[in-house]
Amino acid sequence: NYINVTMNEDVDIEHLVGRYIHVQNNKDMNAVYKIESAESLGNNQVRIGIGDVTLINRYVNSQNPDSGYVYDIANAQSFTIPLSSEYDASPVFNIVTKKNVDAGSQIRVKVSAQSPLDLPLTYKSVTLPRGASFDETTQIINWVPGQEQVGNNLISIKAVDSEGRESVLDFIVRVLSSTYKSDGTSTENSGTIGTPGGSNGNDGSNGDVKLPVIQPDIPPVSNNAFIDLEGFDWAKDSINKLAEDEIIKGTSPTTFSPATNIKRADFVILLVRTFGLKVLESIEQFSDINSDDYFASEISTARAAGIVSGTGNNAFAPQLPITRQDMMVILYNTLIHVGVDIEKAEKCDYPDFEQVSGYAKEAVATLTTNGIVRGSGGFINPNNNTTRAEVAVLLLRILALSR
Repeated sequence: NYINVTMNEDVDIEHLVGRYIHVQNNKDMNAVYKIESAESLGNNQVRIGIGDVTLINRYVNSQNPDSGYVYDIANAQSFTIPLSSEYDASPVFNIVTKKNVDAGSQIRVKVSAQSPLDLPLTYKSVTLPRGASFDETTQIINWVPGQEQVGNNLISIKAVDSEGRESVLDFIVRVLSSTYKSDGTSTENSGTIGTPGGSNGNDGSNGDVKLPVIQPDIPPVSNNAFIDLEGFDWAKDSINKLAEDEIIKGTSPTTFSPATNIKRADFVILLVRTFGLKVLESIEQFSDINSDDYFASEISTARAAGIVSGTGNNAFAPQLPITRQDMMVILYNTLIHVGVDIEKAEKCDYPDFEQVSGYAKEAVATLTTNGIVRGSGGFINPNNNTTRAEVAVLLLRILALSR
């Protein structure tokens, strides 16, 4: 048996076999038939074979078979042939999450796509912010946004396969108010953090950064009293604000030493002060910390709270400089401890994320994805050092987040 139909568009009849034709017969009974064969009759007309399935519903008069039959379908009724699936062979982009970058800081994003047919792809920019560039060979977007571009900026990149199929990737880069110098440059390693730790320990302390001790006997100074902040306009307000609040102290009554790298112990002290953690005296201390060390109480407090766990063998290495990834681990643990609601992440799109040590990956991915910590020159630079000025900018940003 067969049904002759007229299609409303050209169709590859080979794709019809095995599907089902649904005839809208305006009756209660079902009029659905499996397509066993299909033959083109020209002019979009197709003969659809339905095998030995009958289209007869009943006799017109059961007492008189010669009176004919009632069929389940009739001339001029409409029909559909639903597709069981649709195959889109257009290129498929890897997802790019929303990015954050400081005005005046460089951001580099690599995009990539795959062809379901394994065809070669070419890439073109569709929408780029002013000043951004896109390398069609390396698929890397490079941009240093200006202060006037603060806010959300759309980037669109097109991938085209060798047969002309194309897809467009859209994502947002959020430009944040600059914490960089007025000339658009940044200090070395500007804008990052890590947490204590070593290559041998849970904290990952493997840095080689030095920051002058933040001695408790150096009194806080009044606003704008530090005399060594020239060239650090991007951090000056943060430094003075935290000094006023007695969170950060100078290396002398009138100097802050903004370009000096910070030690593991000093960073822990700043976090304890910033979040107002209750200082505990009578708890287990690391073997390389004496009870009369100026940082002993804060580090024992952080240890009791699960914020730091040392470098292994019950040691903390308090005088070692802190790396960016190490600082991020301690900061991440602190935010979790004080109950700051942040969305966790397992990876981020910085090109050097694979250089991050395993113990620090979740912390680095979470803090950078949430815009709490920002890269430097488009990179994380996990093993680079961090300066006192950078820490001041970060702490003020964290205070705004947690309040």
